[in-house]
Amino acid sequence: AVIPLSAAGATNVCNFAQRDPLNGGPTAQSCVNVAPASLTVTKVADAGPYQSGDPISWTITVTSNGPSPAENVVVTDTPTDGWTIATAPSVGACIAGVLGTWNCGTMASGASETLTVTGFVTDPNPADVTCNNDVTAASSNGASNTASASAACLSKNVRMAALIERTSGKSGPHHSIACA
Repeated sequence: AVIPLSAAGATNVCNFAQRDPLNGGPTAQSCVNVAPASLTVTKVADAGPYQSGDPISWTITVTSNGPSPAENVVVTDTPTDGWTIATAPSVGACIAGVLGTWNCGTMASGASETLTVTGFVTDPNPADVTCNNDVTAASSNGASNTASASAACLSKNVRMAALIERTSGKSGPHHSIACA
């Protein structure tokens, strides 16, 4: 019997056989547990810090750890604050769909894909000065994983305060500027 990929992780997948159904002949049954699929996903930002308007790039790696293949793998990148996606091209077996989403098909055990997403830093929340990002990889046969990454992103307000501090000399008038 052929066991479909969708059975990965299932217990007691059984095959029944009956030799002579009209005369009540002997029957046979064989059951197996199907090993689950497993995915890992990692995400790393290029070195920062970044300022509002700067390009930013993230590297995503999704790996099928098996032992069963991960079926219909979809990777979804979700910027949470401080930046917007500009490009997320197709790479290898992963076909880009809606911006920030890739369909990687069935990934055999040990298969790995490395994706790059680029965008631009928007004016992040000055209270946390980070650009945060989440990525999820999931398959139709139960494998899923999520990774989060952050990069230092300076808001306009933080940059202006630092600029004023650096350019204020010890002599002469000091100016105070409020930025909205």
